[in-house]
Amino acid sequence: MSSRKQRPIQDQNSSSPALPTTPLLSENDRKPTGAAAKATRSIPRRATQTYLRIVGLTGVLVLIYVVFFRGQPKNEEQDPNIPIEGDYTLRIVAVGDLHSDFQNTLKVLQRSHVVDNKGDWSGEIDYLVQTGDIIDRGNDTLEIYRFMEKLRVQARHLGGNVFSHLGNHEYMNALGDWRYVYPSEIETFGGVAKRQFALSLKGFPGAAWATNYTTVSRIPLHPTSGAPNADYAPNTSPLSHAAYSFMHGGISPHIAKQYGTPYPSRLNDVGASLLRRCQTRKPPPPHPPAPYHGLPSDSPREEHDFYGAEGPVWYRGWAELPDQVVCSAVDQVIELIGVKRLIMGHTPNFKRSACIYARICLIRSNTGISRAYNGAISALSITYTLSPILSSFETEIVVSSNSNATTFLANSTESYDTTNITSTNTTTPQAQTSPSIDGGRRVGKWKEREHIQALYYPNRVQDLVIDERVIVGDFWV
Repeated sequence: MSSRKQRPIQDQNSSSPALPTTPLLSENDRKPTGAAAKATRSIPRRATQTYLRIVGLTGVLVLIYVVFFRGQPKNEEQDPNIPIEGDYTLRIVAVGDLHSDFQNTLKVLQRSHVVDNKGDWSGEIDYLVQTGDIIDRGNDTLEIYRFMEKLRVQARHLGGNVFSHLGNHEYMNALGDWRYVYPSEIETFGGVAKRQFALSLKGFPGAAWATNYTTVSRIPLHPTSGAPNADYAPNTSPLSHAAYSFMHGGISPHIAKQYGTPYPSRLNDVGASLLRRCQTRKPPPPHPPAPYHGLPSDSPREEHDFYGAEGPVWYRGWAELPDQVVCSAVDQVIELIGVKRLIMGHTPNFKRSACIYARICLIRSNTGISRAYNGAISALSITYTLSPILSSFETEIVVSSNSNATTFLANSTESYDTTNITSTNTTTPQAQTSPSIDGGRRVGKWKEREHIQALYYPNRVQDLVIDERVIVGDFWV
């Protein structure tokens, strides 16, 4: 309220002249004067200025968003828990030597979710790979072979598969070398003669060896790299070497050079020839007690090389040679046969579920699962994913430099640049006009990831390899 005194209104009964009457104003209706008037007049001005400042600031924020956020490419990382159109995942479980121990075979396959609690194919993985030596050192030979054939049928019915390999002990038995056969195991077949027939081309498991088993395999990780066990065809695709090779022993540099192309059919053909020669001849008396007869007398040189110390069922060099020797030699082998990694059994490794060395291109999976060794019951779990980076399909992509892949050794502070190992298969192709996918481009960036774990029975997990890289191409399936 103003401090100015109000002027008194003249009483109507007064003798003084009457003043002109005016409407009576309340204190709130009267216009302020002086400093109050100035303060009052400044209120709408300040409100207007504040309003303009808010509007201006809002406009600036909108402009910043449009220029610096909406105008930028979308983040290449996508939530891994949200399925993405074009995602491809392959799950593989590999197990090493089982040596006639059905109890531990069932344990390791249940632990790795290959089979359910009833012993049937679970459907949770795509491929089971067994690297040989099911026979010898125990009494459950027939039971395991029958089990594998049951799983093979069930897996194929559900879109999966079982890849079985012949180890040195399968070939030894076919040759009549029974040094590691228990007398009690012979009785499960019904005697020596019945066991010899069972291993022939007309018996079981002999017929299964000839039909469903190979010596080596090449398993592509993505459908665009071909079918399992199709021969490697050298190419410049970033996925040219996106495959694993499984075997029992290993492929020495010498054998790779002599018999490594075409791979894997050349080595598998030699192995199948030797097996057929053994299975169709009159079986020699088993050794012991009879003398060892060796390979059939008509076996050619290539079968002797195949079954020799550097052949794929006996070679131990990758497990026994110093790392510096292995590292310089393995690159040449994997480059020649078109794979990223070799995975093998044969040489026992009891300290951990898998041995990684030579820049992790080699992984040994034999941990002595059988009670004959009393080792670790474990399997390798391999999960491969290739996911489109969706933002890269909205615009033209032209990349001419090579992609670098970095491999991390889990539980280690070291990381190794694998560019030199896979330099020829990480070349990024030039993008070009191609058919559209949902109105966009088919050629774009993809995130490739390999995750290899060791699964111990009953419940321990160990990360072994996490390998990621970004590649460019058309890999829609």
